[in-house]
Amino acid sequence: MTAILETSLAAAVTAARRRLDEHVREIVGWHFDPATGTPFWLDHARRLDFDPRREIGGYDDLRRFGDQAPPAGVTPEAFWALLIGVAFGLSRTTTILVRRPTL
Repeated sequence: MTAILETSLAAAVTAARRRLDEHVREIVGWHFDPATGTPFWLDHARRLDFDPRREIGGYDDLRRFGDQAPPAGVTPEAFWALLIGVAFGLSRTTTILVRRPTL
């Protein structure tokens, strides 16, 4: 019984880690893509000695950014367009107006 539980737990951990790494790649790609990123992250990428979109393959690779915390207001521009689309889809009308906050 213990061996079955250990095998099941190991499989669950492996699957969770795979999902986490996929999520990290998606978020890093979003933040550092010139079409969807923010000025902060795009400028930051120019000062790095690596290309985050190519070289951040998962959670462990985030260490390459160091301990710096980003300032407030670094939400990717494409997020606001996505949010507006979601608000429109939920309301099925134009009565809900989602505005990008001024930060």
